[in-house]
Amino acid sequence: MAEYSRNTQWQKGVIIAGAVAAAAYSAFYLHRLYYRNRRKVLLTEYREVMLMTPEQLRAIRDEFIRQMEMGLESHGQSTLMSLPTMIDVLPTGNESGVYYALDMGGTNFRVVTISLAKRKNRVGDVDMKSYPITAAMKKLPVDQLFDEMAGKLVDFAAECGNSPKATGERPVVGFCFSFPVEQTAINSGKIIVWTKGFENEGAVGSDPVKLLEDALKRQGMNAQVTVLINDTMGVLAAGRYRSPDAMIGLILGTGTNACYVERVERIKTLPEGYKPRSKVMCINLEWGNFNADCLPRLEEDLALDANSRNPGEMSFEKLVSGMNLGEVACRIMLKLAQEGGLFAGRVPEALQGPPWAFHAGDVAAIHSDESHDLHITALKIQEKFGLQANTLPYGARRNVKYICKMVGQRAGMLVGAAIAALVRHMGRDVPSTHLNTDGEISEDAGEIPDTIIAADGSMVLKYDKFRLAIQVAVQDICGKQVAQCIHIVPTEDGSSIGAACLAAAKTNVK
Repeated sequence: MAEYSRNTQWQKGVIIAGAVAAAAYSAFYLHRLYYRNRRKVLLTEYREVMLMTPEQLRAIRDEFIRQMEMGLESHGQSTLMSLPTMIDVLPTGNESGVYYALDMGGTNFRVVTISLAKRKNRVGDVDMKSYPITAAMKKLPVDQLFDEMAGKLVDFAAECGNSPKATGERPVVGFCFSFPVEQTAINSGKIIVWTKGFENEGAVGSDPVKLLEDALKRQGMNAQVTVLINDTMGVLAAGRYRSPDAMIGLILGTGTNACYVERVERIKTLPEGYKPRSKVMCINLEWGNFNADCLPRLEEDLALDANSRNPGEMSFEKLVSGMNLGEVACRIMLKLAQEGGLFAGRVPEALQGPPWAFHAGDVAAIHSDESHDLHITALKIQEKFGLQANTLPYGARRNVKYICKMVGQRAGMLVGAAIAALVRHMGRDVPSTHLNTDGEISEDAGEIPDTIIAADGSMVLKYDKFRLAIQVAVQDICGKQVAQCIHIVPTEDGSSIGAACLAAAKTNVK
C-alpha cells in the first residue's frame, strides 16, 4: 500500500512538472508569437508611410512645381526660394586656357589650377590641393583669413608651374563660396551672415569677391575673380562643360541642394534694370527647405526635427540627406527592439545611447548587403550595437536590412519626385518643348531630350542603392520613355572644377 502511494505521488509530481513545463513553453511560445506579430505590424506601418505609391510621388512632384513657380514670381511666398544666381553664361565646352579657382567650405578650402583643352568638352590637367580651416583661422580679421587662402592659391599655382607672378599675366579666378550671400551680379555680392562657426570681424556686409581680389593682390597676383558661385552651381557648370544636356546641378551628402537652368522671361525676382546676356539663368532652389503636408514623415522624423537646431526648417533636407538617415534608422530599430523583440528581447545600450552614432554610411552598407546570410549586416550590428554577430538570428538581420532599405528608399524616392518636378517644369518630359542650349524652345519634334543631372556628394557617389531608388521613382512618376532620358552623372570635385569652368566661360563672353 505504501509503495502504491509512493508511485501515485511520483506520477502526480510528473504530471504537475509536465503541466508546469507545458505552461512555461506555452507562455514562451505566446510571448514569441506576440513579438513576431508586433514586429510585423510595426514594419507594415513604417512601410505604408515610407514606401510611397506612384500617385503619392506625383502629388509631391506637383506641389514641388507649384512652390517652385511661386518662388520665381516673388520672394517669401514659398518654402522653395528659387533664387536667381545671376549666372546667365554657362560653359560650352569650347573654352581653353589655364584658370584658377578657390573653393571655400566650412572645414577646408581647396585651391585649383585647371587647363581646359582646345578640343571641345575635354578638361585637361587638373591640379587641386585641400587645406584645413583651423579654429584659429575662423577668428582672424577677415582680411587675414583671405590672405591665408590667397597665399596658398598663389603658392600652389607656382608649384604646378602656372605662376602668373612670373609671367605677368592677369589670371582669371572662379570663387566657390558656400555661405549665405545676397548676390548682386555674377561676380559680386554681400555676405549676409557668417555660419559654420566663423567669427571673422569685418566679414558680414562685405563683398567676398573684393576680399579675395584684394588678398590676391597683396600676395602678388593681380587676378580677376570673374564668378561667385555656390557648390551646387559649380557642379552644374562642371557638368555643362562636358555636355550641353547638363541642366541640373545636385549636391547630396550631409546636406542637399539643387540648381537648374531657367528661362529668364520666367524669373520675376531679378533686380530692376537687370540686362541679361542670354535667354537663360541658373536658379538656386535651396530645395533643402522644401516643406509640404504631402511629405511622408514618421514620429521619429518629427522628434528629430523638434530637437534640432532649426525646428520646422530644412524639412526636405532632413528627410533625404545623409545628416539624419542613420539616426532615423536607429530610432526605428530601437522601437522594434523595445516593442517587437527585434533582437530576441535584448535592447542594446548603444541603441539607446547618444544619438548620431549610426551614420548614413552604415545604412548604405546594410542596404547593400547581398551576402547569403546577411553576414555584413550582422558585423555592422556588432560594431555599432555590441551584439555578437554569431548570436544574431537571420530574422533579426533581415529586419535590420529592411529598416535600412526603407529609410534609404524613402530618401531616394523623394529626390526622384523633386527631379521629376524640375524635368516637367523645364518641359523636358515631352517632345519638342524643351530648352535648347541657347534657352530657346527646341525644334527637335518627336524626341524627348536627354537631361543630365551633374551630381556630387557621398549619397550619390557612394550609395548605389540610393541612386537606383531615385531612378526607379523617376520611372514610376514619368514613365519609362522619359526616365531613360534622365541621367544622373557623378561629378566628383565638381564645385571646384566648375568654378574654374565658369570663370573661363565668363572670360570668353564679349
